[in-house]
Amino acid sequence: MTAAKSLIPILVLACVVGGCASTSITSQADVTAKAATYDTVMVIAEFDDLDMRRLCEAEMKRHLALYHVVCLPSSELFFPGTAYSVDEMRAKLAELRVAGILVMSAYGGGEASIPATYYTQGTAWVSGAVAGVGHASQSAKFRAELIDVRGERSVWVSTANSKAAYLPFPALTDYATGHTLLRSFCGQVMNKLVEDGVVKPSAAAHHTP
Repeated sequence: MTAAKSLIPILVLACVVGGCASTSITSQADVTAKAATYDTVMVIAEFDDLDMRRLCEAEMKRHLALYHVVCLPSSELFFPGTAYSVDEMRAKLAELRVAGILVMSAYGGGEASIPATYYTQGTAWVSGAVAGVGHASQSAKFRAELIDVRGERSVWVSTANSKAAYLPFPALTDYATGHTLLRSFCGQVMNKLVEDGVVKPSAAAHHTP
């Protein structure tokens, strides 16, 4: 009992320093996604806040690298303040041999909003209205979608709810910021991509430098 009590301050401190959040996620993959190989993926984080966009794209790059999938953050390929033509986007994707586009977005964060919607114009993916996730948000609803570049269609989708973890002292819950919610979401997206057979775990197990 004494040992258990001694762990409580350590766990609370860990949550305060790193932030605590949990994410429930539901996903579904098209049968073609399991047979395809997505060894190069561009990730698009549809957030108005550039800091949140960069964080989300960097997190997915880190996760995908563990399975030796080349992940290209869209903010590094296409300057956020510039409009690109379909031909320009097509040329860039072809040059980099991008097989899939992973679109990450939020459709709830304490604000009235609607889910992002995507459609293709050649190889240009256009989004609908997207809600932001505040830096102090304690809950958010997210969506992730993988688009097959060759087929120009969605082959994997997921929706998720991320919430700040309950702590014994309510004030500490504020430490679960938007960054923490995003990190939790990205981790679960990676888990589901592997679980659904879209990203092959054998790629990591059998990789030799």
